[in-house]
Amino acid sequence: MITLRNDIGLARLGLVIPKRSVRHAVRRNLIRRWTREAFRQRQHRLPATDIVLRVHSAAIAHAEVDAALELLVESAP
Repeated sequence: MITLRNDIGLARLGLVIPKRSVRHAVRRNLIRRWTREAFRQRQHRLPATDIVLRVHSAAIAHAEVDAALELLVESAP
């Protein structure tokens, strides 16, 4: 996960889920939906930050996505 401050005043999310890492489109889309929903639920608590999440393995679980974004929220100033 890469985070950078932005001047827009809103938190933004970018997802990179390469076909090489997650072969099936259904699984890639499921990971995208999980991540967008977890981000949407926490967006109001995040500072003005651009977040880029790169998935390296199809074995990622919903709980891992939630935990990563929650950790980001907790570490935000």
